Amino acid sequence: METLRLNGNINELHVSILIDGGSTHNFLHHRVVTALGLIPKEIAPPKVTVGNRDEIRCQQLYTAVKIQI
Repeated sequence: METLRLNGNINELHVSILIDGGSTHNFLHHRVVTALGLIPKEIAPPKVTVGNRDEIRCQQLYTAVKIQI
């Protein structure tokens, strides 16, 4: 499946948005989190397999993040 790259905004911050139709989750780069001053909720870290089959662990959850495409 092809990945789309779009431009968008989160609040007033310009971001690049990658859309992968095969993905089951949404992710934010740590620089976006820092720039927006988002407050995380700690979660039990699920394992997520990314496109190159590497596994990463996500340890924080951000809710109510509005993205404008």
